[in-house]
Amino acid sequence: MNSKITTGHLDIVELPFLNTKRAVRIWTPDDYSNDKKYPVIYMHDGQNIFNFFDKSMEMWNLNEMVSDCIIVGVDHGGVKRIDELSPKAWTKYGKNAPYVCKPCGEEYCDFLVNTVMKFVNENYSTKQGREFTSIGGSSMGGIMSLYIALAYKEIFGKAYVFSPAFKVYSTGFFEKYLQENPIILENLPYLYIASGGTHGAERKGSGGDESIIAKYVPYIKEELIKRGYSKEKIETKILEGRVHHETTWRELFPSAYKWLENK
Repeated sequence: MNSKITTGHLDIVELPFLNTKRAVRIWTPDDYSNDKKYPVIYMHDGQNIFNFFDKSMEMWNLNEMVSDCIIVGVDHGGVKRIDELSPKAWTKYGKNAPYVCKPCGEEYCDFLVNTVMKFVNENYSTKQGREFTSIGGSSMGGIMSLYIALAYKEIFGKAYVFSPAFKVYSTGFFEKYLQENPIILENLPYLYIASGGTHGAERKGSGGDESIIAKYVPYIKEELIKRGYSKEKIETKILEGRVHHETTWRELFPSAYKWLENK
């Protein structure tokens, strides 16, 4: 498994998830010390977030953008990725898209909170508390990051919600979910919601068409604010001309990091 990164140190461990093992990548900065406590950013799709010397594809390169935190990347499950990053709570509304066959997002959340976080806090010098704990991801990972931020706000105080691919679900599912699960307006997490703005090589109208996903960026903010969410806790950004790709999320990350981690 690839662990030769350009900056910092990367540990790769395998932790039990459902009936198998899942790789979890734990990055620490070059000057990491047990004499200091670090905030933690948990990311989905761990295979894609660090810059490797022998890379075979474009990455987020997060290890080259931060120096004062720990980044934990949970590898996705390949063909099971869409199901793992889809909460059952969001797929029960309407007919839903055929992409989601056996949603197990709640099980994934349990793994993240009770296995991954427990391991990281027990083995690394972390600042514990929601104000020091972030969640982030793109596409299906953006969907899951938003869900986790709302459902686990006592644990995660900040969320990087990049290119949330709402098109995989039925129209109106988000409103129905919020109606049945009212937001408790205390200790709301900070949300940075962003996307590119064009479909590029993706088929126009597909789940990865960033020109469609861009419409969900203000939509999510509006639906939350309607229900009392503080507008000061939501920042949005659209990069016109950028596509559904790691290079877009790599470009979005610095401004999101600056806004969120200073909160």
